[in-house]
Amino acid sequence: MTGSPPRKHQSSRLIFTGGGTGGHLFPGIAVARAWREQHPDSEILFVGSNREIERKILLEAGFRHAGLSFVSPSHAWRHPIRFVRCWNTARREASRVITDTLPDLVIGLGGFSSYPLLRESIRQKIPLVLLEQNAVPGRVTSLFARQARCLCGSYESCRALLPKGSNYVLTGNPLRREVMNIKHAGQNESGKRTLLVCGGSQGSSTINRLFSRFAAQHGAQLSGWFIRHQTGVPSHSPTVEELSHIYTKIGISHDIREFYANPDEYYRDSKLMVCRAGGTTLAEAAYLGIKTLVVPIPNTVRNHQYANAAQHVAQHGGEIILEQTPTVEADFEQALSRMLRKASARNHPQSNPQDSASETAGNVDATRNVLRALNRAIEGPHEM
Repeated sequence: MTGSPPRKHQSSRLIFTGGGTGGHLFPGIAVARAWREQHPDSEILFVGSNREIERKILLEAGFRHAGLSFVSPSHAWRHPIRFVRCWNTARREASRVITDTLPDLVIGLGGFSSYPLLRESIRQKIPLVLLEQNAVPGRVTSLFARQARCLCGSYESCRALLPKGSNYVLTGNPLRREVMNIKHAGQNESGKRTLLVCGGSQGSSTINRLFSRFAAQHGAQLSGWFIRHQTGVPSHSPTVEELSHIYTKIGISHDIREFYANPDEYYRDSKLMVCRAGGTTLAEAAYLGIKTLVVPIPNTVRNHQYANAAQHVAQHGGEIILEQTPTVEADFEQALSRMLRKASARNHPQSNPQDSASETAGNVDATRNVLRALNRAIEGPHEM
């Protein structure tokens, strides 16, 4: 870090709120670990949803977690009574967390599960910093943007889409140290060729279906590749049984899991990746130089997944397939065939020449940039 050294907040207490998916949690984990190294006596708590995947990720990362009863507003019209009850319960739970913890700072990670805690932090006048991983700001980010002392973003395109008066800082998307260590250790430069198939921390039935169809019909194109497939479903499910049968039948080495907790196992030796368009997933792929076939989730809030994919492919190469088109199966097969041919044509795939420049601006210094913002937020508005 440059500039004057940060004040040592010997007993600082931080709450990170948000989650539900790894894409929201992983940047928060990267920042929380770096903050703990900088301020060893700090107390850190993650507050989010009650999803099991969230508990599992934070347990593996070594952080305390509290889940709120809040459910997405999408449930309001289908189950209005349940939604109101959950909202009232979550509001009381958030108030209790703030009262019990007395945080010096609350960091919003995105997602609707962050709403109750962010609202309560504003009510109790707790300083607030927001992290936004996507090219288009989420609704919760936009709602609290002007009340936050700082909004740390990953895409310049976010700035113009925020309410006037928002203090937006382009920091990049903080990456977990385990991901960065893969590149430093050179584990993506071995002779092994791995194709990573995933749909985020919760998996994707669409990607599972498209890839299993490709493997069954075009298995010869996968010859020489190792398939690492994160399904998002339990190992005893019909989806996994079908995938395992197809891979075994065509003689392809593979590793199928519901979820990979260890980034080293997840990304090791990966040259190609079939994925959704979460901001964190694409930031990690860009940093590691993994070419991506991106299938954005359709109808996401403000269509942010397509915006992420478009900017990623423009900067780092790869292809985009739109799930809602009637020719999605044929489009997917043609795009993956092209990418496999290109990868096989060179013994040592190289990153896009633009990767190094965007990497420096977007990811290498991201955690330090966010830490600087957090320190200034605690110091007070006059320091921002």
